[in-house]
Amino acid sequence: MPSTITSQIHLIQSPNDSDRRHCRRIKRAEVEKAQYAEKQAAASYAVALSDGDDADEQHAEKVLRLASEALAMVTRGKRGLAATAQALKNEVEKLDVEIAEVREVLKDLRQRQLRVARIMWADRMDKAAQEFAAVAAHLEATEKALGWRSSLSELYVPLQTPHGASCISEKTIRDKAYALSLEQLLAA
Repeated sequence: MPSTITSQIHLIQSPNDSDRRHCRRIKRAEVEKAQYAEKQAAASYAVALSDGDDADEQHAEKVLRLASEALAMVTRGKRGLAATAQALKNEVEKLDVEIAEVREVLKDLRQRQLRVARIMWADRMDKAAQEFAAVAAHLEATEKALGWRSSLSELYVPLQTPHGASCISEKTIRDKAYALSLEQLLAA
């Protein structure tokens, strides 16, 4: 019996086909052994009945009862393993469903985090673009004061935040440049 338990524990730890076949062979041998013992006990009981010896009959009946109980125990164990395996399978399926639900929640939370991060980075980019526009306006005003043509003639910087202007263009820079005085240009 202990070797059977060890085999079943090994089966649970690493249930490959070889282990399953081995376990089934052991189980089948146990059932056959219990069936044989029950048949022998039944034959002994029949002989004791026909002999009419009450002591032998009681002893044979006790042996038959024990053999029948042993057979029932062996076959019940097989059904018990199947029921346990099915219950474990059901639990695994429930856990799989719960894992899928948690993954969906995590996916949704990740998307929310990314949207918040995008807003943060867009805001930082727009602030940096506004600083760039201020510097570009100084460059534009200085080039104009020198009588040069603008080096920012095809400037286009898209802004990302949903409110306010959608871009910084050459016109935006030109408008800012016209607002600068010569003193502001030389103060750099």
